[in-house]
Amino acid sequence: MVVGNTSIDEIRKTVEHLCDFGQKVAGTEAEVQAANYLYERLKNFGFSRVEKQPFDVHGWDPRSSTVKIQTPVQKELESALFPYCKSESIEGPVVPIESREENSSLLDRDLIAFADWGNDVYLSVRANYYRAVKLGYKGLIVAGPQDDLLKVVVIACGGLLEIPVVCITKDEGDSLRSMMEKGEVTVSIETDVEISEKSQSHNIVAILEGDGTSEHEIVVGAHYDSWFQGAADNCAPAATVLELARLFQARAEKGNLPKRTIRFLFYGAEESGSNDFYFWLVGSQAYVRDNQDSVDKTATVLSLDSTGYTHPATDNIDATADVLDFAKSLRADEGKVPSMIYRSPPSYG
Repeated sequence: MVVGNTSIDEIRKTVEHLCDFGQKVAGTEAEVQAANYLYERLKNFGFSRVEKQPFDVHGWDPRSSTVKIQTPVQKELESALFPYCKSESIEGPVVPIESREENSSLLDRDLIAFADWGNDVYLSVRANYYRAVKLGYKGLIVAGPQDDLLKVVVIACGGLLEIPVVCITKDEGDSLRSMMEKGEVTVSIETDVEISEKSQSHNIVAILEGDGTSEHEIVVGAHYDSWFQGAADNCAPAATVLELARLFQARAEKGNLPKRTIRFLFYGAEESGSNDFYFWLVGSQAYVRDNQDSVDKTATVLSLDSTGYTHPATDNIDATADVLDFAKSLRADEGKVPSMIYRSPPSYG
């Protein structure tokens, strides 16, 4: 079925607009603004049924992170706060994280640890966090994995971090390590975080009724919350779903209804939103809980995530057994063959 002409310009503008809201952590004002924006866009497309479905989340709002070298020079370092840190203010000498393992005389001093990112995107930082806690450091500075890139990942599942953990760029991390090799370096870390046991996020749903020939429904969705501005994860996928909604609605207005009802779904609180061990996918869980009638009629779900990365990023298609053949048909795209991952539900999420 030919739906219409996709507008790359529209997708790009939507990505830019969503990025302008900044970091859209679950339950924050920025996430609310993004939800309202998507809701209004869908209404303007002409959908008669657009729903804003609220649900409760654990709120963690990182207001600011300040890292300063105090001696031997004074310099503020660009930084980002790792998820689930608390508001803290600490100052002290910074040393490579392995120092306390190599020199027992340092065990009695109040020190801040420094570590490179490591080889594994998620596990290396997590291991160094628990290592720093075990060794009694009062804070941890992590150098990002790439030059001037700030990056954060969730490093502890359930509850708040025991010590402040911040990321600085790799370039400034290399510079800081060189300073430590020449003598003692003192740094200060200040973090400002607002924590709420009960904040609110939203799932945004636009419903395009089918022509009545099938009772089944199709869900096309993407989450819109993000760490940092989230251009690729997940503004670009959300913008793609929004463009699909525009095209299908325009087609329906000309009398060309789909056979099945289509729900265009924008999830809130995918990246975070719970202080339990299973801290993510809060919005999709809320949707399933609150829309059981629709879930029972759903034949297929297409969920887009992290589709905006540039080459040489790896393309992955995750598919359950009943749509595996269809997923395989999507593999060939301009000579690229994405990897295929088969997961049986509920799997990772």
